[in-house]
Amino acid sequence: MRGGMGARRAGAVLGAALAALIGFGGGQALASAGCDAVNAGGFNDALAAPPASDTKTISNFVIGDTITFVITIQATIDSWRLSSGNNTTLDQATTSSTHSYTVTGANGDTTLNSTLTINEAEGNRTVTASCVAATAPTVTNVNPNSGPTTGGTGVAITGTNFTGATAVKFGSTNATSFTVNSSSSITATSPAGSGTVDITVTTAAGTSATSAADRFTYAVTTTTLASSVNPSSVGQAVTFTATVASTSGSRTPTGTVTFKDGDYARHRNP
Repeated sequence: MRGGMGARRAGAVLGAALAALIGFGGGQALASAGCDAVNAGGFNDALAAPPASDTKTISNFVIGDTITFVITIQATIDSWRLSSGNNTTLDQATTSSTHSYTVTGANGDTTLNSTLTINEAEGNRTVTASCVAATAPTVTNVNPNSGPTTGGTGVAITGTNFTGATAVKFGSTNATSFTVNSSSSITATSPAGSGTVDITVTTAAGTSATSAADRFTYAVTTTTLASSVNPSSVGQAVTFTATVASTSGSRTPTGTVTFKDGDYARHRNP
């Protein structure tokens, strides 16, 4: 009986560990160290005897973290101020109120300072804060979804939470280049590759989960040649037809087909 209970406990612990690991997959909210510190009470404050001022500082936020402050102030000359790591004022209050701030990466706001100041009349002034972690990006569409194996295709990537993207990959290979146009749009240039790959976007909050919507296919083309008469006689008119087709992907091949007869060449665009 003891052995059975131990096995069940071990299984439960292992299951919980696996669930925790799975929960941190792409597209999930992965709490930053800053967000964890807020939710552990790092910004909570209370002052009662004036005059007094207290500043609490927390670092290591990531773009997209949202912190909510509930301020309780009893006198109009009391105040609360939120500032960034470079001392830029981001928000402030002189009355009891609730404020939310989302980290943008500007003005050094991956570090935040919460300052509570009281100047008159004893009484409880408080700050209570909580944090919702930034969510990893998602990719919902790529256009076009195929290109040549040599790379160089410009791809419009649509999705969410792209602000602050640090990497765009085609499979395991970095995009040749990419530009973050907005929180929902990235333009990237495909590297050389083969087969079908997932395009993923990475930010400080994590990497996008893969899905059918993010797939990009490196298209391989084949060329076949047919003649209207085969075999033919000397002086007989013959029409040659070249067919260029993609063996994968949905794009129509582009380029030039060259017909050669000895040293004479004739070009045709498909």
